Formats: sequence, C-alpha cells, structure tokens
Amino acid sequence: MKKIAVILLAAVFLAGCARIKEKVSGYYLSKARKTLSAQNPSETELAAAYADIDRSLSYRPSSRRALETLRLLTDKAYKSGFAGANDLEINILKRVLRASLYNWPVYAAAVNALSARGDLYALNGFAAKLEGVSSSTDTAQAYEISMALALCYASMAPWVEAEGYLNLNKDADALVEKAREYRRVRRRAEELRSVLARLDAADPALRKKVSGALLSSADAALGDLAGSREEAARIYAAADKLDSEPDFLRAAGLTVQGNSALVKKDYSRARALYQSALRNYPGFIDARKQLVEVDFQQGAGLALAGESLNAGKQLLYRAYEESDAVIEAALEAPNCLPFMKRDKFLADTYSIRAAVISAVSALEKGRLKNKMKLEKEFKAALDEAVRLNPQGKLARELLERYAKEGF
Repeated sequence: MKKIAVILLAAVFLAGCARIKEKVSGYYLSKARKTLSAQNPSETELAAAYADIDRSLSYRPSSRRALETLRLLTDKAYKSGFAGANDLEINILKRVLRASLYNWPVYAAAVNALSARGDLYALNGFAAKLEGVSSSTDTAQAYEISMALALCYASMAPWVEAEGYLNLNKDADALVEKAREYRRVRRRAEELRSVLARLDAADPALRKKVSGALLSSADAALGDLAGSREEAARIYAAADKLDSEPDFLRAAGLTVQGNSALVKKDYSRARALYQSALRNYPGFIDARKQLVEVDFQQGAGLALAGESLNAGKQLLYRAYEESDAVIEAALEAPNCLPFMKRDKFLADTYSIRAAVISAVSALEKGRLKNKMKLEKEFKAALDEAVRLNPQGKLARELLERYAKEGF
C-alpha cells in the first residue's frame, strides 16, 4: 500500500509540474505573440520576443505553437530588416536539440531554417550527428532517423548544385569539389528514400507515428528532387569522369579557366584555353560551344567598333557555321560540365546563333542575298531558345528587338 501511495503522489507531483511548465511556457509565448502582432516592432522588441520564445521552449521543447510563432517571428523580423533574425532562430533551435537530438519537430524546423540560408556547413554537421546513431535497432527510431537524414541531405543538394553553377566561370577546383559533393548528398538522399520505402512496405504504421513537421518537410524536400533525376544522373556521370579520366578533368579545368577569361573579355586567352581543352578531350562540347561565343563577341566588337570590319565578319560567319554544328552535336549527346543544365546549354547555344545571324544581317544591311533563309533560321533559333529557357536574357532582348524592328 505504501508503495502505491508513493507512486500516486509522484504521479500527482509530476502532473502538477507538467501543468506548471505548460503555464510558464504559455506565459512567455503570449509575450512573444504580442510582439508578433504589433505593427512595427523595434529591433529591441524583436530580440526580446526571441528570448521569450527561447524561454517558452525551455519549458515545452516540442510545442508546435512555439515553433510556429518562432517561424512567423523570423518572417516578420526579416521583412522589417532585422538582420540577426535568422541567427537568433537557429541558435534557439540548436539549443533545444542539444538537450534532445530526437526532438523531430525542432529538428525539422532547424533544417528548414538552415536550408533557407544555404548553411551547408551546419547541415553537414546535423547529418553527421544523426549518421552516428543511424544503426539503431529500434525500428520506429530507425525510421525517424532515416527520414530526418533524408530531409537533411535532400535540403543540401540544391544548394550544392547552386554553388557548383556559380563556379562554372570562376574556380575549376571548386567545381570539381561540388560535383563530388552533389553526388554524395544526392545519392545518400535517394538511398534513404529507398530505405523508407522498404520500411513502409514492411510496416505501414511507421509513417503514421512520425512527427507531422518532420514528415511534411521530408516529403517536400524529397519531392523537390524528383523532377531533376535526369540532370542528377548527368552530374553523377560527370563527377565519375572527373575522378577516373585525367583528360576529361584537364578539359573541364581549361574550360572553366576559359570562361573566366571570356568574362574579362580576354578573347585571345579564352580561345587558347578552349582549344587546349579540345586537344585534351576532343568531345568536350562545352569548350566548342564557348569558342562560338568568343567568335561572336569578338567579331561583333570588331565590326561595331569599325576597327577591322573584314576580320569581324570572318569571325561572325565562322560562329554562324559552328553554332549549327554545336547544336547538332548537343542534340545527340549531353554537354560535359556538371551544373550546366542541358536545356540551358542548348538554349544558350540557340541564343548565340540567333545573335550571330542578327549581327550578320545588321552588318550586311541591304546586301544579303539569302535574307529570307537567314530570317527563318533566326526565328527558329530564337523560338527554341525561348522554349528551352524562357528566362534567358539574350533571347528575350533579341525577341523584343525583333518584335519592334523586324529582321
């Protein structure tokens, strides 16, 4: 009887503590929500609201209402120009996770917040911690860990891809590193998708027990990857070649160096680098396409400046012939560099071809014997460029000019 009495007293005490914690958490949350509802809160008030949410979560670490308030507060603070909002949000979430790694609503919120600003270092840290416990023998826990890891890796993949794209004209070593990193995180996300599917097939009830925040976030992140599987396979293939074929690696590096020179309008250096890339790897179509770009830019510049009209025309006519050959080759096989999407590669090439034809027409003026043929080719190239990449700047400019002035 005494033992039962002790247990009952402990239960009453714990229940009382839980109610007290709930009330204290609610008190601090109400203060934060008051700031959230204010029209134009000051930075001091916003910082105080973050502190209140931090206190609220310290009493109820899994409060969905507190997490939603935190997200809304960061949105409001960001719109009002409060620069430290994202850091405050993430620091609060990290503190809660330090106390409990398996707090899945907070984990999902933290990954989403880190993903919003592309913090790959922190996301890799989160993944590493969970990988260390991913061999759990508890099936339900293993399922949750797999889903949390899938969210983390799937959230990283688009940012790694974006960083890779930014290095196409800058840093060959960074480009190669990002290709390898993309292959690693994207493949791991796909592996985890398969693990989850296998566990779902064995026990459909597992999915129903997962935190709603984690489930919806992971489904969304994995769903975003589904539409880019073909492009991912191309990046995997490029990364594999970069690792296994020295000539391909050299050609990629030389092409990126050429891109950097072209951005600076150092045409002689850019041309030499692209030609060297093709000597190392004759099928490196990216370098071949960039040679067309060099001929177009240099030829148009010479002709427009009146420095050497004949030399300018020769470069433009060469660009006209070669652009057609590059398009034909690109339709048969994908481009080589990772992170340059095939549709964009083709769209850029069609845009350059249209620009070359437009420049030739402008230079020849009334002397064109095959004007109708060239106009037809110009319009066809422009239509393809816009179809493949509606946001392409050069194609839009050419289209607007054509609509106003004709061919």
